Amino acid sequence: MFRPLTLHIAAWFILVALAYATAGPYSLASCWSIILIIPPVFLAVIGIVVFSASVLIVALVKPVVVRKSLIMPAYHGAVLTLGLIAVSDAARYSAGQVSCL
Repeated sequence: MFRPLTLHIAAWFILVALAYATAGPYSLASCWSIILIIPPVFLAVIGIVVFSASVLIVALVKPVVVRKSLIMPAYHGAVLTLGLIAVSDAARYSAGQVSCL
């Protein structure tokens, strides 16, 4: 049940390590978040964040939700959200504030 989630977390750890190692001016590791300027991408990310947070909060209040089919996508959405934040932070810690435009 949790094997795909473990693989997803491991993939994000690898991406964070790569972002830390390859960060610099005009690199994908440092400037990937510029894609959030595109409204559909931004709305999709916000939708994933809201969906994941709401399902996980409801799961705290009503544990029966954990047995439903919504919990695994919510876990993956939370991992995606935290992974995106971690990649940005790793690149910033490695290279500092860089120019992307």
